[in-house]
Amino acid sequence: VSIWLFSARLGLIALALLPLVFFITRFFKKRMYAAQVKNLEQLGRVNSRIAESIGAVFMVKLFCKERYMEEKYCRELRANYETNGRVILYDSVYAPIIQAIRAVVIALVVLLASDQVSVLGISVGALAATIDLMSQLLAPVEALGMEIQNIQKGLSGIGRIDEFLTLPEDEKDLSITAEKTLASLRGNGAVRFENLRFRYDDGTDVLKGISAAVAENESVTITGRTGVGKTTLFSLVMGLLRPTEGRVCIGKYDASAIPDSEKRRVFGYVEQRFRFVPGTVAEQITLGDPDISRERVEEVCRAVGLDESIRALPEGYDTKLSGSGTFSWGQCQLLSIARAVAADPKILLLDEITANLDSATEAHVMDSLQSVSAGRTVLAISHREGAVRHADRVLHIQDGKLI
Repeated sequence: VSIWLFSARLGLIALALLPLVFFITRFFKKRMYAAQVKNLEQLGRVNSRIAESIGAVFMVKLFCKERYMEEKYCRELRANYETNGRVILYDSVYAPIIQAIRAVVIALVVLLASDQVSVLGISVGALAATIDLMSQLLAPVEALGMEIQNIQKGLSGIGRIDEFLTLPEDEKDLSITAEKTLASLRGNGAVRFENLRFRYDDGTDVLKGISAAVAENESVTITGRTGVGKTTLFSLVMGLLRPTEGRVCIGKYDASAIPDSEKRRVFGYVEQRFRFVPGTVAEQITLGDPDISRERVEEVCRAVGLDESIRALPEGYDTKLSGSGTFSWGQCQLLSIARAVAADPKILLLDEITANLDSATEAHVMDSLQSVSAGRTVLAISHREGAVRHADRVLHIQDGKLI
């Protein structure tokens, strides 16, 4: 408006600048946003490669796969490096382009106001004021351009979070809600696989028609080479994955229909490695579940043989843990067993729980397990002879089938 008061022609020049600056800004904004989103995705993959390398460091060393893991990591790193290069390019080029446009427009105004051309017909003072106003018109846009990388980085992060939050929730079978039905479910330890098939999204067939029945209070060990689908089978039993075909039944109920709020009272899951949570020793076992009392925590710890060791800590069960340094590997597995049975589930799932233990510690863990598994159905994954020896039956999976 101020420029228009000096000259209508100058006002038209200023007005023509707006769509030009708008489309340039939009061009850079879209590409910066896409590059930032891609950058976040690639950073996630880079971090996954690092975690994979550290988590499997003994396996990597055992099979001399350092070069292979390094190449995988470098491939992700190079892709992220190139994406970062594009982000920096867009960020560094935008401001100079706006400055160049401003310089061209000011030069054009000076030319049109010169004695040789004299198109605008304005005084020298009006010309000086116009040049100053032109600079002020584009200065905020240029300042915004200096922050566009940070703005787009924030927006891309919000977009990734929003994408996660808008994912649909798992559909649940509303028939498993009545208290009587839930009580029946919790008290049933029979597991049945009916022509169970599972295929990953990439088309890889893992399980190819498994049918078997595990009776209540029976102890069954599942064996098979690494990658054959044993842990996937456990995820299907707990309803964390849905079968491609067939089904898993807990008693007469479909495993995938069990509400998440009830799973801990149906299944007790012991992993290969204990995962600590922020909090006290007692909270490692309760996981914040208000239905698990302190008396129950102490009871299960006595059952697995940890009570004395915990009471020897500075504040006993109320000792705050900052990591895994307080307990040995064997004690961590005993904590894991205590956590699994604290909610008194009918089914225990044991995933290679003695894989990282020496034979003496393994014997102690297995003895503790025997004392808490009475009256429960036990499904175990194991390659160790000690674990197989305690089973009523052994089921062997090969090429996705039960043989």
